[in-house]
Amino acid sequence: MEAVNPEFEDFLEGHDDRYRKNDVVIARMPSSLEELEVYDVILFLDDDLGLICHRIVQIDEDTGKIWTRGDANNRLDGVVDFEDVKGKVVSSIPGIGIVTLYLNSPYGLLGVSLAFLILFSAELYLEHERERKGKEGCRSEHEPGEKGFPDEI
Repeated sequence: MEAVNPEFEDFLEGHDDRYRKNDVVIARMPSSLEELEVYDVILFLDDDLGLICHRIVQIDEDTGKIWTRGDANNRLDGVVDFEDVKGKVVSSIPGIGIVTLYLNSPYGLLGVSLAFLILFSAELYLEHERERKGKEGCRSEHEPGEKGFPDEI
């Protein structure tokens, strides 16, 4: 597990908003900068790294600039413009991200494909067996027109 930056240790002591690798976060888009506070966790877009999930350490409301840092990082990420904020984290599902990563991997895609193939094959086999048993159930030792066998079904 990653070590928490000492600056955040006291704040995080009694809070549940620590996110770890493989957690899936649920975020909502803030409508204005005023909805964000120091220590909130936000998602923002970085040109080089893509989508980043880090904690706010400073906000300049006059310029709309935000400074963030990951809980385990020792230095700031740099300045984030409010326009680059893609969401404020409101909840998380711990550990479920590993399933997403697996399903997006070649092995995961192969596994899901094989599972569907097996289910589809099983359904075809069961349908074939039902049809076969249905035909066997209609057979009789009597011939049409004999006593006890109806002429029309």
